[in-house]
Amino acid sequence: MISVWDKSIAAIGKVERSSDFLELEKVIGEVPCISSDPDEYNDPIGATKYYKFTRSGVEVGFRRKLLNHINFYVEASDGYSAFNGELYGGLNGLSTCQSVLSFLGQPAMAGGGKKIY
Repeated sequence: MISVWDKSIAAIGKVERSSDFLELEKVIGEVPCISSDPDEYNDPIGATKYYKFTRSGVEVGFRRKLLNHINFYVEASDGYSAFNGELYGGLNGLSTCQSVLSFLGQPAMAGGGKKIY
């Protein structure tokens, strides 16, 4: 069975209508809510277009027409349900911070205002 994780990796850097992104949408199995950053943001890189799969706990963002990032909500937050699929290396929403750090190592940088353990 192909996972959301595998399809996500294949879709990074691709355009919205690419077969890889269409396959990712199909595997997620939810109609997304699509929105964009407001023009007032004046971002020099350009606005981000978001595909919000709130019931599945997944958000993807396109910048400069390419899939730039994917967020997996492992805990319900910001109107998203918790993602209940498997991530890289068998990690999932039940993984502890320590097990994630043991598997992946300490990140070089972090953002989003979230605490790094």
